[in-house]
Amino acid sequence: MRNNRIQWLILACYFFFFPLNAHPKDPIKTKNQAFVSVNFLLFGGSPDAVNIERLKQLSELKINNDVSAINSIFIPIYDHDIGQYEEIKKILDQFSFNVFTTTPMSADKDITSLDDHIGAAGVQFLKERVLITKKLGGKVLTGALLFPELKGLVHSPQSSIWPLDSSGNRIEPPALTVLVNKRLRTAVSRMQEVVDFAATHGIIVANEYINHWEICGGNTIASAIAFALEVNRPNFGILTDISHEVLQGKGPYIYAGELQLAKNAGLPIYLQISEPGRGDIVNSWLPFDQFFGIIQALDLVDQDHPLDIEIFDAIGLNPSLMHLTRDPFPDAMQVLIDGIRYTHQRYEQVPDNYKYIPPGALSAAKDLIDKERNEVYQK
Repeated sequence: MRNNRIQWLILACYFFFFPLNAHPKDPIKTKNQAFVSVNFLLFGGSPDAVNIERLKQLSELKINNDVSAINSIFIPIYDHDIGQYEEIKKILDQFSFNVFTTTPMSADKDITSLDDHIGAAGVQFLKERVLITKKLGGKVLTGALLFPELKGLVHSPQSSIWPLDSSGNRIEPPALTVLVNKRLRTAVSRMQEVVDFAATHGIIVANEYINHWEICGGNTIASAIAFALEVNRPNFGILTDISHEVLQGKGPYIYAGELQLAKNAGLPIYLQISEPGRGDIVNSWLPFDQFFGIIQALDLVDQDHPLDIEIFDAIGLNPSLMHLTRDPFPDAMQVLIDGIRYTHQRYEQVPDNYKYIPPGALSAAKDLIDKERNEVYQK
């Protein structure tokens, strides 16, 4: 009888610490599970009462009646008016959100540029973004940090161009691959300078890889991990968006191995959810079970690494960034709230058989990343 009691005690402890399913009342799987990316939604040309009201609405949003739906917000720091961030900080101080920030590069401030002056401007630009992140009370700066987005931030001949050759023609593969690899190698030491500066201010920097139709290189998670391993700093990692994997990734099997390798290497990892067509989360075709199962198996979500729900709409400091092929949401805030609730629901309901890393996934991913490092950085 005593042995049976001991066995039941061991079994009970196992299920307490390693639950098979996330029960709706289990705070480990619900509280602090998601945070909100406020791209082009909360902050427009200047802070105002609407922003405060939206933040208040988000702060009061609950799931399962008593659990806060979000614990963090994601602030785009695209504008060059540094003074406005003083006002935003006053607004944020009224709430208890963790703060994350995001910024893109631009053609005249690009740490991958082969022009030393543009490269130095890119380093200085990112250092300023580190200081803004600290000013806002944040600890993590993210963004597509390696190549300027092809849309550009301003209307100028320099901002919205694909890499061109000396004759003004678009550079295409394989020449483009050679150029991109050279720019990635060039960016390593510059990123190290930025990240070392960030470390003195207690800031983590995470690079988001995005698709080929948005930037010309560094478009895969293998490329992002390889670059992070070359930078080799404990406060430099990656941000991975499920929609990018759906559009141009190699599937959940390889993705699982790549995330496991990144975690094994000690890289900071941040996770994002957006609809591949930049629409709403609820009606998306994202394979939630596959990806959430991987994320849960690797234990990547916690209070400091929550899920970022990203809702796009054509509102913001730089409207030229967004070129939507759908009508703007009639009520973007409601789309965001629905997406938050739906993400919690899907995260809690992942079937047990999805919560594992496939055998061989790590070695397959390692082969890809080793190939990337050899081809790009061993030249």
